[in-house]
Amino acid sequence: MHLPVAFPVRKDRLYASDEPHHDPGKMTMSNNTGPNILVIQADQMAASALSAYGNSFTKTPHIDALAGQGTTFRNTYCAFPLCGPSRASMMTGQLPSKIRAYDNAAELMSEIPTFAHYLRARGYQTSLSGKMHFVGADQLHGFERRLTSDIYPGDFYWTENMATRTAKTRSDGRAVTQSGICKRTVQLDYDELAMANAEQHLYDIARSSDDRPFMSVVSLTHPHDPYYCTQPFWDLYEGVDIPMPAVPALPIDEQDPLTRYIMIRHELDDGFDEDTMMRSRRAY
Repeated sequence: MHLPVAFPVRKDRLYASDEPHHDPGKMTMSNNTGPNILVIQADQMAASALSAYGNSFTKTPHIDALAGQGTTFRNTYCAFPLCGPSRASMMTGQLPSKIRAYDNAAELMSEIPTFAHYLRARGYQTSLSGKMHFVGADQLHGFERRLTSDIYPGDFYWTENMATRTAKTRSDGRAVTQSGICKRTVQLDYDELAMANAEQHLYDIARSSDDRPFMSVVSLTHPHDPYYCTQPFWDLYEGVDIPMPAVPALPIDEQDPLTRYIMIRHELDDGFDEDTMMRSRRAY
């Protein structure tokens, strides 16, 4: 990871008062004394896959260094299993049900404040480099700048046309069955661009006459499926005993009706053989 650095957030400098709820438009500007904040975000990065959380075989030295110098949270959970609602919840500090974010097609309403709005109101320069899954015309939601576009279209691509609905979907088992070694993918290129632009932005801030503190979010799409990696990273796990899932998958006919429907719709009802699962877990 290019930016193995994190900055702490002091509560007394994040808010204008200690009242629990604030209107960003009514908050007073700071005197440029807030701490710089760098947020590095990964997609589908399971705590169980990190050595900082007890995994014995993964190699994550930069994350381990951050954990060793900072605070690790062991009882913190995403508010939703899908990317879009989970990110909207994180950005707003509200439950997905409260902001009507039920799936990846949900549009986060512009009138709902995010932590980027609050920090800008406190005098921060704010930027986003990478994925945030914003849907609709507002692709900033409080950020002053976006250093990359999103990896997904900002239109309503995810909104399903129920009139032309078919049995198949855009998402199927290929993310697992075709996992393994690759030279380049859209996702790899995107993450490298997000990191490079964020790093350049920090250099630009250092050279700038703008003395405002910064808050920069660097949001990576990996290790989200499809599970591909380049040869050097694949070789890191040569001969490593990667455990299989401790809990085997239930047969399709033993699943509840909703899970059965989702698995069939996403072409996951046939399951995966052990070699395929091992290959995808190694690439992950």
